[in-house]
Amino acid sequence: MKAGSELGKKVASILEAGDLVSDDIVNQLVEERFKSRRAAGVLLDGFPRTIGQAEALEAMLGDDGIKLCINLECDRTRHPAALVARVCQECGTTIATVTSKRSRHVLELRGDVIQRTDDYPEAIRTRLMNYERDTEPLLSFYGSRAS
Repeated sequence: MKAGSELGKKVASILEAGDLVSDDIVNQLVEERFKSRRAAGVLLDGFPRTIGQAEALEAMLGDDGIKLCINLECDRTRHPAALVARVCQECGTTIATVTSKRSRHVLELRGDVIQRTDDYPEAIRTRLMNYERDTEPLLSFYGSRAS
């Protein structure tokens, strides 16, 4: 997205609406990244998000692929407005809406603090609905594979 490629623009518009990028696009991006970087291990954050992505990941990595899955839980009963964060345009640091932290950051770094387009309450509500529909089933998917 930062490079401004056509694919990046398409992904940006999807994310701004609070939606998830299709499995086909995400799987392609992950597979290309795996091919470009060989490492002893990889930590994936936010992938896989769907059963289709999990199955594609298993196919990419083979039998010796997945070693550990971690699910972080959050309080979904909080109002989405409480989840809104700001980002420093200068350094990219995410700053919670706590005024003192935001003010200190702006004073110290003199960077403009902006709100990300995918952190508005409606986009957050959409992301939470997408999580319940598409991502929560992964708990059973990976739970059934635990030894």
